[in-house]
Amino acid sequence: MRLCHLCRFSAMAVLVLVFGTATGASGADEPTSAAVFDDTTVHEIRLAMHSGDWSQLQAHYLENTFYPADVTWNGYTVRNAGVRSRGSGSRDARKPGLRITFDEYVDDQTFAGLKGLVLDNFRQDPGMMKEALSMALFARMGLAAPRVSHARVYVNDDYLGLFAVIEPIDKRFLRRTLGEDGGYLYEFEWAGAYHFEWLGDDPLRYAEMFDSETRENETPAQRFSTLVQMITATTRESTSSWERTMGRYFDFERLFAYLAVENFLSDHDGLTGDWGINNFYLYRFAASDRFQFLPWDKDVNFREIDRDVNESLDANFLFATAMEFRDLRDAYIQALRKCAAIATQADASGQGWLEREVGRHANQIRGAAHTDEKKAWSNERFEQEVAWMSSFARQRSGQVERQVGR
Repeated sequence: MRLCHLCRFSAMAVLVLVFGTATGASGADEPTSAAVFDDTTVHEIRLAMHSGDWSQLQAHYLENTFYPADVTWNGYTVRNAGVRSRGSGSRDARKPGLRITFDEYVDDQTFAGLKGLVLDNFRQDPGMMKEALSMALFARMGLAAPRVSHARVYVNDDYLGLFAVIEPIDKRFLRRTLGEDGGYLYEFEWAGAYHFEWLGDDPLRYAEMFDSETRENETPAQRFSTLVQMITATTRESTSSWERTMGRYFDFERLFAYLAVENFLSDHDGLTGDWGINNFYLYRFAASDRFQFLPWDKDVNFREIDRDVNESLDANFLFATAMEFRDLRDAYIQALRKCAAIATQADASGQGWLEREVGRHANQIRGAAHTDEKKAWSNERFEQEVAWMSSFARQRSGQVERQVGR
């Protein structure tokens, strides 16, 4: 089986050497990343791969094995990319979430300046737009966040369904959003309830959860020492010096803006989630002790309209202590009010921005969603969720204002 897989790869590699790594239909220019993540349209992505490889990917959807495929975006083709199943609780054999890596088989190959794409299958999102709306609010709050669009995805001309197309968090993302990429990037890997508590000084205890994405040639001590120091200070620093010490590690305005977005959106699976911290990347800037959270996988939100904005804060070692300081609590409250103001910013129709965005995305994706026969949800459930999200968008700001005003 492995030999046949290598033979198929070799044949594709010959085509790459003869014809080049990427070809535009009808001589079209390679698109920009802005075009790929244009959220005013539903794009088309076609994967051409050996039928046996696709069957293997579906049969072993819990594994991360890559398979070669030609990827065509709106008529522009990148040859011999790598495709694998992805996700945690969203893994699905029938409609797998996918990660596309353009340089898996061809060194330094990119598409639209990107090393890869993430295709989210909406396994946990019946309305099929939470990722796009969440990241848009993070961006409007001035925070670094991945760009998101929608696409109809086909595999060997079979309609796989509607997917979110998500910008990966990697060095290219860091350069675009933060202006540098030489620091330390960690992806948090949930392995059980954890709330930023101190686990001792051994960096390997933290490496199990904070997967290091950069500086791979450094030792664990080099990669994790400052992270361990930050977590140690979070839980063991005296109250009298806590704010000053933590100010070395975080820009408090950005930290509480991030927390405010999650809690405004009633996120059950974020920094103060029901199962401990989850769904984020953490970046430490080069030549600095400063960290910044980066949002990821935002589809367990838009839940209760009246969810308490202080829910689970006291269980999180970072935020429980922070809320003891009046100026830090005020920073959080002001960030929540800013979220509420952005969400309710009306146009001539009288609808607030967030409600308009729910309606715009729903109208845009409805046809692709209804014809997606492999999705985890019925069309009726899709429409129910759209109606609920519209109601949430319309009412959540008032609920938040009442809570922070008390």
